[in-house]
Amino acid sequence: MINEPAYWKRDIARIAAELQRCTAQRVWREGSYAKFEKLLMLGFYSTRKLIESEWVDRRLRKEPVQTTAFPCRKLRMYRGTYYHVDEAYDLSRPSLRTPPLEFVCNQVVHSFIFTPAFARKRLTALYCCSYEKCAHVFRFELAELVRVLHKASQSRHHLLLRFATDVNRYEELE
Repeated sequence: MINEPAYWKRDIARIAAELQRCTAQRVWREGSYAKFEKLLMLGFYSTRKLIESEWVDRRLRKEPVQTTAFPCRKLRMYRGTYYHVDEAYDLSRPSLRTPPLEFVCNQVVHSFIFTPAFARKRLTALYCCSYEKCAHVFRFELAELVRVLHKASQSRHHLLLRFATDVNRYEELE
């Protein structure tokens, strides 16, 4: 449970700003890829925790995220086996999807495939949850990631509380 969301939101805003700086980066070394993966994982985990703790606007849970899905070619995929994304998934058959933010957060946090990629000379991320690995791999643009994380960091919790004196506790008002 999160007691004070301001610290979490501040860190999400920092992660979004750092990811925004990645768009201008031209040379990518191994450390750059690791930093990118770490920022994405921490950003989406923190966003998921805020959503689950209901410290953000309830509408953020259903916020559509623009992604591209690619179908799977292989019938069986095993954990612990390294797969080349272009061998396991048909990258020539994209389909546009707009899953809700809560779904994307869970996919990233429980990812089976999670790797940075480049599409049209722009940095993107490929991810696939272990539950969806035989269906699709998803790709989302860095600008979309930054937009979603920034929105999560700016979201306000719209909950009214009333102190109930007879039972000495707070009640939620809709």
